[in-house]
Amino acid sequence: MKPIAKFIILVEGNRPGYQTRLFQVSLLARVLNELALTGAEEALVIPDSEADLDPSSLGKETLSRIKVEIRSAPASESPLSYALSLAANQPGETVVLPSDRLFSNDFLRRVQALPVDEKQAQKIAASSSPDDREGAVLRVSQSVAGSLLKNASFDRGGLPGRDLVIDGFSSPIATKEQLREARRFLLYSLRKSIDSDGVVAYYLMRPLTLRITRLLAHTPLQPNHLTLISFLIGLAGVALVAFGSRWPATLGASFFFIAATTDCLDGEIARLRYKMSYSGAWLDTITDDIQTVLFIGASAMYLSHSGQPEIWPIVAGAAILLFALPQVYVYHQIHTRYHSADPVDFKYAWENGAAPSGQRTPFSFLKYVGKRDFYTLLFSLLFLANLVPALLLACLTVAASRAVGVAVHLYLARRRQACKMVSEC
Repeated sequence: MKPIAKFIILVEGNRPGYQTRLFQVSLLARVLNELALTGAEEALVIPDSEADLDPSSLGKETLSRIKVEIRSAPASESPLSYALSLAANQPGETVVLPSDRLFSNDFLRRVQALPVDEKQAQKIAASSSPDDREGAVLRVSQSVAGSLLKNASFDRGGLPGRDLVIDGFSSPIATKEQLREARRFLLYSLRKSIDSDGVVAYYLMRPLTLRITRLLAHTPLQPNHLTLISFLIGLAGVALVAFGSRWPATLGASFFFIAATTDCLDGEIARLRYKMSYSGAWLDTITDDIQTVLFIGASAMYLSHSGQPEIWPIVAGAAILLFALPQVYVYHQIHTRYHSADPVDFKYAWENGAAPSGQRTPFSFLKYVGKRDFYTLLFSLLFLANLVPALLLACLTVAASRAVGVAVHLYLARRRQACKMVSEC
């Protein structure tokens, strides 16, 4: 018999919860996407004769991330018994999941990491619903699947086996309260760590944008639409700074911070609906940096028509150059080495080792100060205080520090490569 996927998802017509949509994504599509996030490459979906399963409802993005085979259970068998018969004819372990519940990918990772019991089935529930044996994930070895086929009852909750409870989120979506809890969980899971997000974004921006995302998730707006809206807000701010007097320019600087805040929305919607794309991530990154460069230039223009010395356009030009050149190198590195579009993924040469947890390098502060959440707020405050020259000096200082950091990185990386080539280190 042809080997099947390690993961089997059961779709039962008498349990229509698989069609429930959370933020425009069905539960079945969410199961498949969360499996893909754990590294799974394929899954087998087994619907029974009563299930109304339209493959197109899974979405093109889902089908591009994980290979999905749909194989209907014979009329004489339940989806569970058919799944066990398939598992009994292939070596290794098989994980059987219901399609009418929400799983977190960390729960699914822990399921995969558990040692396989060769003597009995493992019925695995999450700490978020430890008493829910009916919807528990079932994991079986080849020999155990064969022995379970001899059992007359194929009710998941009644199957003999070992009950396990592990950390993670797994919940049926059968009641209004469970639906509300699932939505809360999905929104909370959009939060990033403070190292990834930055101090201002973590404590100020995300609490606001998550509430906006909850509303936008029910609209037709796509992540790229939100990226462009944020970009237009930033451009409006640039225009006000470049051509306005003090208070219009101060308003423009606040637009720059608002643009950075709304820029969180595209990523949140993308992750919530599994609309993540490489091109979309690059659009987000490049539009962010264009706004930054234009805002620095606009600040110099503001100082020029305010009667300030002509040195400030030169300072702004130097800051733009010292920002742009290292950024081009970072773009190249994250694209070629990490297949990423997020500059946060760039690692300095001294960060490649296993440094003790919490240890900071001399350039660690750049990870926070150089983040858009921090400097857009700083720009707004400096404009409000009418300290625009200090703003340009801060831009120059941070850009120069980062350029030095990238230069040191290049030196260390080339030295390390040379050592490997001559085997002297």
